[in-house]
Amino acid sequence: MKIALSMTSWRRPDYFEKVLDSIIAAGGQHYPLHISIDGGYEEQQNVMRAIVEHKSLNAEIYAHKHNLGCASNTHYALTQAFHDPSINAVIHLEDDTMLHPQFFDFMLPALEHYMDHEKVFSISAYANRNLRPITDVWGSNNVGIRDRFTCWGWGISRKVWEEVEESWFGATFTDYEKFADDDANGINSFMRCIREDPKGSWAWPMNKHWRKDRLEIAPDESLIQNIGEEEGMFATDWSWRTQHTDLYYPNRIYGAFDFEMVDMELEEME
Repeated sequence: MKIALSMTSWRRPDYFEKVLDSIIAAGGQHYPLHISIDGGYEEQQNVMRAIVEHKSLNAEIYAHKHNLGCASNTHYALTQAFHDPSINAVIHLEDDTMLHPQFFDFMLPALEHYMDHEKVFSISAYANRNLRPITDVWGSNNVGIRDRFTCWGWGISRKVWEEVEESWFGATFTDYEKFADDDANGINSFMRCIREDPKGSWAWPMNKHWRKDRLEIAPDESLIQNIGEEEGMFATDWSWRTQHTDLYYPNRIYGAFDFEMVDMELEEME
């Protein structure tokens, strides 16, 4: 399996450098890394360019003059990462998603193992007590299943990308209250409660539109941390605190990740 990395950034060089350092610490410096820096803050763009130039990374930088917005910038980064037809899967990062040293020890075997599974939409390295897995949580190196898409430190196969590439859009809610009420009652009214917006959220369409009934594979303990407390596009102080997981243990050493329970659960679903 051949992978590439995509990464989006905007105006936070300090977080940006920490993420790059964490990629190197996790052994990911040799993977093709496609960094799309959104427009609007030329000074910060120049700082980030200089940071990359002084790192031992296999990186391509795309610095935009005009502001694309969250959804369009993410689509651009993913498009560049999948441009090489030999790439089987892409792992997407942001400028505030810091990797555990064993991030790739999980993501690579998980992507390869489930890349062609019809019930699996994505692989996530993120875990949080707020997220409810289908499987039992055992902790340590155990891996489970969630009925959702999570947008911090995730990967998809080329097959999934080809499903979403042409129809990609960002979303801004026009009636979040109705959507939330319906969702609580098992009704997916997402497309009736949003307007398409290139500067809106791409994570909501991934979770509530393109994913359909497919699943996410994730570790019980997080292998990525959201460090973006300041100057995020969508995160408030309260929402960032809910995203900054307490299941991230950067100094913990894991054995081989155990996919046995996931395989048994998926087999029962067939």
